[in-house]
Amino acid sequence: MKKFKCHILGIVLVLTLLLGACKQETPIPTPVVVSDHTPLAVSVSETDETTPDQTTAEPVEDPGSVSLEQVQAQIVLWAPGNADANLAQNFTGQLQNYAQQNALSFEQRETLSPSQLSVQTQLVVALTSQAELQTMAEANGQVQFLYIGNLQESPMPNVHILNQVQALPEQQSFLAGLVAVLGTPEFRVGSITMSNTAAGQIARDGFLTGARYYCGLCRSRYTPLILYPIQAELEDPANWQAGLDHLLSQEVKTVFVQPEASSQELISALNAKGIAIIAVEGQSGLDLAENVLGVLSSGLVADISPIVERILAHEPLGVIKIGLELTRIDESKLGAGKQILFERYKEDLLNGDIKALPYGQ
Repeated sequence: MKKFKCHILGIVLVLTLLLGACKQETPIPTPVVVSDHTPLAVSVSETDETTPDQTTAEPVEDPGSVSLEQVQAQIVLWAPGNADANLAQNFTGQLQNYAQQNALSFEQRETLSPSQLSVQTQLVVALTSQAELQTMAEANGQVQFLYIGNLQESPMPNVHILNQVQALPEQQSFLAGLVAVLGTPEFRVGSITMSNTAAGQIARDGFLTGARYYCGLCRSRYTPLILYPIQAELEDPANWQAGLDHLLSQEVKTVFVQPEASSQELISALNAKGIAIIAVEGQSGLDLAENVLGVLSSGLVADISPIVERILAHEPLGVIKIGLELTRIDESKLGAGKQILFERYKEDLLNGDIKALPYGQ
């Protein structure tokens, strides 16, 4: 019994120790110091700090932003200092005259930048390099450009090309026939050529083709009813009288004289009979001619006024080939309308769209 009580007491003691170990210790509060004095308020103001070396930078103007003088002219000739001086001078005169006649403004420039063209500018005639032209035309799609140079095709829709080519003898005689019938009533035209040379045959056939290209059978409407042109051939330039008599018997009023068949005596005889002539620049006796319908020249300097007019009328021209020009025009017989028609046919001829000789030649 006594032993049992000891066991009970041991168990109670162990439980008491366990319960004491699990009891949480109550934290001791931290003492707080209480003061009767109110703390001073501290105000903090935000200030701009500037370092002694810091300065206010003034704006610097960008040289590239400087605006260049705007071109106000409607027609501009762009001719740099290295351009052909004779060509620039000739075109300046032509464009000035055209501008005055059509109440337009004109200006010539040696230097030109893409930003200088204003809304007033309609056409720029350029004697520049291809690269300069392309840069200018790309930046000014609203402006038309006429480029004087050897380009075979136009690089963009607003660029037109004036291309110098070497005209062939048959093209020259073709145009002589065309001019003759354009400027002669009833198509009463004829030619005097050499019979025993290849050049004479080309002159004869080219003249015939050019005349009939325009007027077909070229039959007169009033008596004598004759099919024109009438053609006389010479074996010797000195024997021109028989050829001239043949033409006169057929009521011929305008004659094309092949340069190789021309002479001062023949031209003087044509003057005496009141016959108009179509001539080629430099042929013998031309300085004596009194009744000239027109003279075909090499076309080293083109008359660009008709081309300018077509461009300003928004006609797409592309590449225009020049190689022959009609000078000393009798405007009483070849008015403005007929001259425009001549230029159209000439353009097609030089572009190869019209064949100057009969089929097979």
